[in-house]
Amino acid sequence: MAYKGDQVTRMEALMRRAVSAGFVAVVLTAGPFGCNAIFGLDAGELMPLAAGGTGATGGGGSGGGSPCTATEPEACYDGPPETINIGDCHAGTRTCLASGYWGLCDGQVEPAPEICDDPLQHDEDCDGVACAAPLWSMRHGAIASTQGIYAMAADADGHIAIGGYFGGGQLSLGGACSPLTNGGAASSYDAFVALLSQSGTCMWAKRFGDPSADEIVTGLAVGAPGHLWVTGTFEVPVDFGGGPIPAEAVAGAGWDGFVLVLHLDDGSHAYSDHLARSGATGFKSPKAIAVNAQDTAFIVGTYTGPWCVTGICLTPDDESDGAAFVDKRSGPTHDEEWRFDLLGAGDQELTSAALGPDGSLAVGGFFTQGLAIAPEAATVTDSSQIAFVASLDPTDHHATWLQTYAPSTADVTQVVHGVAVDGQGRSNVVGAFFKAAVLGPGQPEVTAPLTGAAFVAQYSTSHDLVWAHTYQSAAGGIIGVDAVVVDSKDNLFLGGGYLGGDIKFGVSPLPSHGQFDVFLASFAADGTHRWSKGLGGSDVDYFGAIATGAGKLVVVGGDTKSPTFTLGGSPLAQEGPDDLFLGAFAP
Repeated sequence: MAYKGDQVTRMEALMRRAVSAGFVAVVLTAGPFGCNAIFGLDAGELMPLAAGGTGATGGGGSGGGSPCTATEPEACYDGPPETINIGDCHAGTRTCLASGYWGLCDGQVEPAPEICDDPLQHDEDCDGVACAAPLWSMRHGAIASTQGIYAMAADADGHIAIGGYFGGGQLSLGGACSPLTNGGAASSYDAFVALLSQSGTCMWAKRFGDPSADEIVTGLAVGAPGHLWVTGTFEVPVDFGGGPIPAEAVAGAGWDGFVLVLHLDDGSHAYSDHLARSGATGFKSPKAIAVNAQDTAFIVGTYTGPWCVTGICLTPDDESDGAAFVDKRSGPTHDEEWRFDLLGAGDQELTSAALGPDGSLAVGGFFTQGLAIAPEAATVTDSSQIAFVASLDPTDHHATWLQTYAPSTADVTQVVHGVAVDGQGRSNVVGAFFKAAVLGPGQPEVTAPLTGAAFVAQYSTSHDLVWAHTYQSAAGGIIGVDAVVVDSKDNLFLGGGYLGGDIKFGVSPLPSHGQFDVFLASFAADGTHRWSKGLGGSDVDYFGAIATGAGKLVVVGGDTKSPTFTLGGSPLAQEGPDDLFLGAFAP
């Protein structure tokens, strides 16, 4: 049979594995419907059709029906030559039949789609690694230092950028990276950004901060070739590489947001700016950033107090509450093109952003009382906090879609934590809710226990609900899905945290390692569970961020207080009171 790649079904993959193990013989014959599987026969003959197959010995594979005169069996293989003897794939043998044509290639195993929930972790697609297999892991910390990862991004070559904070002491990532030093106390955070190779080796690392205040990276994104965009918060003037940037804030009373562009090859400075605010109190808190290949960036988050730049002011509808904002930067100078806020009574917050293949901007978050994104609007009359996801036109920021999760039940709490748009333009959304939620137009209300529930939902390009899953504990456990990314095959990867031993995405529950643990889960584009892992140690472990690079790996990071922490390989020993961790897995 000719190699069918991703079109091979799960059943065919199982059949191939059975043949390889010698449990059943399969004979393929030509028929009106193509290849027919006939079980229980010992030999078969393939009549001449057309020249085909590459075969391990040269011309004529098992499906080619080519003439032969050999008297001894020979090796044969119909899969791509580069996959032979990789993973589950191996050659078979064929015999020259009395008809003068080669018979079937008996015993060969060709590439097939991975069966990712297989506990034995076979490599069915013969790319050299089984899906979900651990690739590498690391843990870094220092005495009297707290460290953690809040953001990740990956470039087309599989390099992984990480960003977060470290307080007091040093951050040592090894490789080609010199230790970074924070001159302040353990409670004073400096921001850091580092770039790792596909194998996890540190290529460069940068620290930004002042020992008297806090600086934290909250978002990373790869833009035009060679550019890494960074956003986060800071309290006092900081030099990000292009000279000190003023922080229009008072340390301890508020904070400003920064925008930074670094060169990917060496981490050198390309551009930096602050989001700027007016007044001595309040804050601007960027939470996420999305950037396209033309280096146009969209920064989302929350602010309080008047926000005036070049005479243009944004003011929340309610000065005592926060409003969500979107800030667009474009052009060779990366200057602000426009910014706007999502208004309404009460609070509005944006937690996540992603760009679709058509250039539209998907955003998610929550609001209380009211939400206005022209021409869409929503209100709530009780004390509920309502999750929402929206699609914005990137040119003038008008809403082309708004989905709220408000149920008929009163006084609920909901939040969208993450949004990712796949190659087909479908929006994949993750979040959490307490009491109840409605996950799409015309959908029934779903309920949650007192400890809440997590959800993942996919919406079509016409904004209809395609599929949705909810996850909760029946025994007092807790689960939170905090982020979602998609790869080039439109597979979904979810990251978050959980507590308890009865949380499960597939058939088996995630293991409970002690207190809060970290999970990583993957789903196919149609919502089918591919694999999931529970990661952690005996103490508290926190999820920070997730990224997938070049279809070759998915990486999860965060911070841990556990004496030992396991990411699928050898246990990682504690180095400080709160260490950062990273773990890479085959997708």
